[in-house]
Amino acid sequence: MTVAPREALITVLVVDDEPLARQALSDLVTRDSELELIGSCGDGNAARALIEATQPDLLLLDIEMPGQGGLKLVEGLPESYSPVVIFVTAFEEHALKAFELKAIDYLLKPYSDARFTEAISSARRRILEGRMARVAEALASGRPAPAEAAATTGSASVTAEAARPAESRQRAPKPLQRLPVRRGGRQLLVDVEHVIWFESDDYCVRLHVDDGQSHLIRASLNRLEEQLDGERFARVHRGAIVALARVMQIQNRPSGGRVLELEGGHSVPVARSRVKQVERLLLP
Repeated sequence: MTVAPREALITVLVVDDEPLARQALSDLVTRDSELELIGSCGDGNAARALIEATQPDLLLLDIEMPGQGGLKLVEGLPESYSPVVIFVTAFEEHALKAFELKAIDYLLKPYSDARFTEAISSARRRILEGRMARVAEALASGRPAPAEAAATTGSASVTAEAARPAESRQRAPKPLQRLPVRRGGRQLLVDVEHVIWFESDDYCVRLHVDDGQSHLIRASLNRLEEQLDGERFARVHRGAIVALARVMQIQNRPSGGRVLELEGGHSVPVARSRVKQVERLLLP
């Protein structure tokens, strides 16, 4: 894989108040060798401080957040600083305002990897065009061409997590309690205690809930597993996490495998490599 020289990298700040959504965006950014993630945070006030410190090329912004929303944040940027902005949100109704603020794109959650790549491609073109225009302007006026480098961001590159006092960073985070989902154009919060099992679904995770419905969220099962309570949920194969209290029966397979029968009529196989671990959790 060819890695872009540091001065050619596009610096990115991720702002989203939902930890899973923020991590999903950060993971996508770090996969791209031409992007450099220089910060991530969960509210508009922290974002403003990071913007002032790092002046990123690209902002990936949620809209409805504590402290200050993404729209207000962009409106309040100084005229001398014009980053490229992609809004990433669960709400359709802010699209007109977002484009009035000259956002390059508007991603609705849950978005696909392909849709994210499309938005990043548009942002990359805009940023590179801006860089070339500044170089041309400098050469025309006889000034040295600006160094489009992030040489100073090495020391400024920081996340809101890293900026917290060491004492607060050492505390174990509380297990995930609620997840945001979209239903009928609205965003709702689902308590994880109502989830029977989580299923990997392409670039998303599907929540199977005890009211008979299912919901898609933009997250990875690996990140979700890290944030769930390990005493209440178990990864039973690479594509499923089940709520242990929702397991009604363990069925033996002739091949030696196991199938979990869950509330609501769901059947979820257990990977052979995880059978002993799952049985220890269910049959202590």
